Amino acid sequence: MMPLEINQDKFNENPLLFLEEWITKLVLGNQNNRLLAYDNDPIFDEPLIGVADGDDTIFREFKKEIIIGDFHLTPREALRVYRIRQGKTVSKKRPRRISVISCIFPTNINSRLSSRRESFGGSARWNAIQHSGKVFIEDVVLQSLVSLLEHLGYQAVAPCCTDPEIEVQSSHGRVSDWSEKHIAYAAGLGTFSLNGGLITPRGKAVNLGSIITDLALPITPRPYDNHMAYCLFYQNGSCKRCIKRCPSGSISEQGYDARKCFDYNSGVPHDIVRNSDGEGYTGSHIEDFQQIHYKGFLCGLCETKVPCEGRIPPAINI
Repeated sequence: MMPLEINQDKFNENPLLFLEEWITKLVLGNQNNRLLAYDNDPIFDEPLIGVADGDDTIFREFKKEIIIGDFHLTPREALRVYRIRQGKTVSKKRPRRISVISCIFPTNINSRLSSRRESFGGSARWNAIQHSGKVFIEDVVLQSLVSLLEHLGYQAVAPCCTDPEIEVQSSHGRVSDWSEKHIAYAAGLGTFSLNGGLITPRGKAVNLGSIITDLALPITPRPYDNHMAYCLFYQNGSCKRCIKRCPSGSISEQGYDARKCFDYNSGVPHDIVRNSDGEGYTGSHIEDFQQIHYKGFLCGLCETKVPCEGRIPPAINI
């Protein structure tokens, strides 16, 4: 699948610039990046691309239990494992370089506005862009990029296009062996926030995807010195807007409770669902909650109507 023309000379001159322009044209010009039910608005705006060195020691750090766990694959491991899972051949020759291309797909402003107006859960439009956007990223953008790189003679794989989940016998439960958020962090594209999301130069209301390849590319510097550098709460204890936005009580000053968030989004029955202020949703609200969930409800309120929604928030002196 290669919907755009390949200019071999331009690729040879500057592979990274060629790929950045190729991905951007694909995202902005493809009809699948449109919400037909919402005036044909874009799902995602112009993407942002970063590159990590596949042999960066940070990927070994991710194997520590305190960060992710030893089940998380390094890029070299992932290139081999995922190509085998997809039934593709694997080169017997050890690549000299491995590059990880991480892509940020910013949610269009109109979809973010629809979410800002909600207080109980994600709007219909927000849910539409999450489902349609995931399909667009995986089936159009990443698959096309893999095909392009293979056409040019390189090995490539998109982990999220293959079921990456494995069963871990620990408190993690069922988890992925390839974390797109951590990959984006390694590629210099953002740091983590109180709600467990990633704050990027395009904000927190984004989707992520990545490609692993044996094409050597220039590395994107990490412009931060710690993994929470962009979060106002971790800077000086201010903000906490995501706590107030969360209807399930999954976010607190102690961090993010992934299990509670998962239960809320997956429709686990509750006699009462409480928001972060302790107020309960009962009666028709609970019925609405259960009706929405059978199709796969996605909340995402903590990603909008917060200072980091569409940018890195400026520091606040308190």
